[in-house]
Amino acid sequence: MTYFKLIDNNEIIGVVTSNNFMRYMPIPDCYSRADEKTGEFVSYKGQFYRSAWMQPMHQIEKYKDISIIRIEKNEYDILLETF
Repeated sequence: MTYFKLIDNNEIIGVVTSNNFMRYMPIPDCYSRADEKTGEFVSYKGQFYRSAWMQPMHQIEKYKDISIIRIEKNEYDILLETF
């Protein structure tokens, strides 16, 4: 498992793991879990976020462009207590 922090306007807004990566599946027209290589966005607290390094988007209308940066587990554990 890999760990990431979500940064919007130089402010950390949350943390996610590789389990939060999603992608669009045209058949059967739904979203499914993905890994960081195939992920198009991350889902966090009911919103969709993406970063420029992620795969191109398909079929999703509302998302926010932010920075998604890989972090170590110990940093994730500390930040998780905050969010």
